[in-house]
Amino acid sequence: MKLIFYLPVILLVVIGLTLCTPMYIEDEPSYEDDQEAEPGVILYKHANFRGSSLFVEVNRNIKDLRREGWNDEISSIELVGNVRVQVFEHKNFQGASVILTRDNIDLEEFTQGIDGNWNDKISSVKVSRNSRRVRKYSYPKTFTSPAACVFYKSSDRRGSFFEGKTGSHKSLARQWNDEISSIWIRQGYQLTLYEHDKFKGKHLTLIGKRGGSAYNLSNYGFNDIVSSYILKRIR
Repeated sequence: MKLIFYLPVILLVVIGLTLCTPMYIEDEPSYEDDQEAEPGVILYKHANFRGSSLFVEVNRNIKDLRREGWNDEISSIELVGNVRVQVFEHKNFQGASVILTRDNIDLEEFTQGIDGNWNDKISSVKVSRNSRRVRKYSYPKTFTSPAACVFYKSSDRRGSFFEGKTGSHKSLARQWNDEISSIWIRQGYQLTLYEHDKFKGKHLTLIGKRGGSAYNLSNYGFNDIVSSYILKRIR
């Protein structure tokens, strides 16, 4: 009888403790990637920022990559922060050289300043801050939400443009076929361009890195030849 008498009181106490005890709620994922990272460059052994990597901080010069185990081993380069990197064909900052102020996803497609291309040709590097201010990307006002990809008719993201949609697109509208000169890709998306419709001919794969990535297609031998594309989210 006593237990029955006290049962309502016990239930009230239990309910009160439950309401007063803070509930554990799993936090939403925090995107710390947006915070400022240490400036420098990341050297990759394979194209598309894949394979082993070597981070070189800003204001560091490596006169002989052989000592790091990286002589003639670099196939793509990612810039972190407002920096630039000067790459040299030979050790001690000798031979052909070129200054990069943007990511390069595939040095096999990059021929500026050298006889041939830069894939597996770099033997020394200089990393420094970029004196020119990096212009942040702003979305065209016609878009109702941030785009995953934007195609432009002229280099340096100028001229007419349209928003690229995720999925496979076996052909472009007539006014855009063989008319694209530059592209912007949001971080976490991968874009593969094809020379001909129905995903035929030579192709070029570009990835949106930290903060989004801009590409001039003339740097990759793809200016005004795009006829189909595949855009997908990779993370």
